[in-house]
Amino acid sequence: MMLVYISGAILAIAVAWFPSFLCRAGSAVLLIGVIQMIWQSHCALRQGFEAQTRLRTSVLFYAPFLVGTNLIWMGLPLPIDPVRKALADCAFLVFTVILLSGLYIYNHRASQIRCQT
Repeated sequence: MMLVYISGAILAIAVAWFPSFLCRAGSAVLLIGVIQMIWQSHCALRQGFEAQTRLRTSVLFYAPFLVGTNLIWMGLPLPIDPVRKALADCAFLVFTVILLSGLYIYNHRASQIRCQT
């Protein structure tokens, strides 16, 4: 899990120097979200298994990644016409929602299985 946190922080810091305001805003959201996730994970680790389970099954745990990555993507200057850029933005949004929904469902089911055993 630390690899995900480190990767997210590196991405957020690297994108902070992009010229687009949306990229910078997405970088800030992603960096703040990564710091919050590290802190929440650390606190949940000290509190025990139930706190970790509640954290992983919380929708708000994944929200900074969804918002930050989509802001970064929407701020990237792609050499295509505006209609294709809008379609690419919508496709990326759908992809990230599906990806994070799948991760949420997986963690929710895994926590239910662990609680039953």
